[in-house]
Amino acid sequence: MRKYELIRSEISTMHNRSNFKGILSSILTLPSRPAAVFIKIDLPEYEVLRAQVFLEDLSERLEDDSQLTIIDLIALLLKDFLHVCSTTTKMESLKDSLQEKKAHFLSKTERVEEYVEVAPGHTSLRIRDKPRRIRYYSLELTIPRRTALRLEIILYDLEQLFKSFQMGIDELVSIVFLEFVHHLKNGKQKDMIKRFIQCFG
Repeated sequence: MRKYELIRSEISTMHNRSNFKGILSSILTLPSRPAAVFIKIDLPEYEVLRAQVFLEDLSERLEDDSQLTIIDLIALLLKDFLHVCSTTTKMESLKDSLQEKKAHFLSKTERVEEYVEVAPGHTSLRIRDKPRRIRYYSLELTIPRRTALRLEIILYDLEQLFKSFQMGIDELVSIVFLEFVHHLKNGKQKDMIKRFIQCFG
């Protein structure tokens, strides 16, 4: 999906509607828009597996045969992200947080410290970036158009307010998912399961 494609599409539709007399005629004559958009993201294999194990644990606790999928989980996480953005988050804080998480979760390199011999019997600490050795799993998502449009508008607003900010929907979705898995790995699985049980139990 091209950057800000949904915003351009919505604005174009608004202009087309203004050329008709009345809302009813515009509904009858304009072509229908797809109800969902497709996004492909590449996620580290282990992180996807970690989330899958969480969902299996959750299913056992709920004693439910129907199990949430990774795609269901991402939909819930995006809903929560949009709720937080619309109620409590300041734009500058959101910008700083997303940039920090992008550098942490989406970087293709990692910093390593190593001692190198600079002279016989003398070593020096050197910091360098090396490519991360990660295998990726490609996930194809279907996101409701309304949700994707809201995400796009948030990213567009951030880009207009802060010229250094650049992020696509695919990156944002990846960050939201990877942050969740990060919390799981840091020992918050029980809290997460409790929260989900309150929602679905």
